[in-house]
Amino acid sequence: MVTDYIIAVQEVKRMAMEGTSNFISNYLQPMLNNFPNEAQFQVAGILPALLSSRKKTQLLNYKKTVARYGEDNVFHTIVKNHDRLEAFGENGFSLNDYNDRKMFALFADLFTELELRIESFEKTGDVKDFRYESHYFDSMTNTTLPAGKEIQLDGIAE
Repeated sequence: MVTDYIIAVQEVKRMAMEGTSNFISNYLQPMLNNFPNEAQFQVAGILPALLSSRKKTQLLNYKKTVARYGEDNVFHTIVKNHDRLEAFGENGFSLNDYNDRKMFALFADLFTELELRIESFEKTGDVKDFRYESHYFDSMTNTTLPAGKEIQLDGIAE
């Protein structure tokens, strides 16, 4: 296998929730069952994506995802629906743009959380009782936290 950890990215829409379940049960689990020596990967977590907190059905679907997989297995960092993310491919990004820096802060949290999840797997073999608290960006309030404002151009928060 070519990876140790997999992130199941899930758009918080009903059909996407079913797709995540199918991805795990119809693809990942059979791979583990059929190739136990070769398939040595772990699902690092379910990453909620493209959430619009103004849409009640999406918030409900997010809560259903947490209920289904457990709070430990769902990333605390949520990639909400940001126009800026959609524009990165076409327009690129600027290290000095306010909105781009918000996205850097969001991804700093995402990578920090992933790193800590991996550390938990490496130490305990699981993410049972895993909790992450945002350091750089509060996804639900769309607010850059103080540490997120301090991210330097080299990517290091001081």
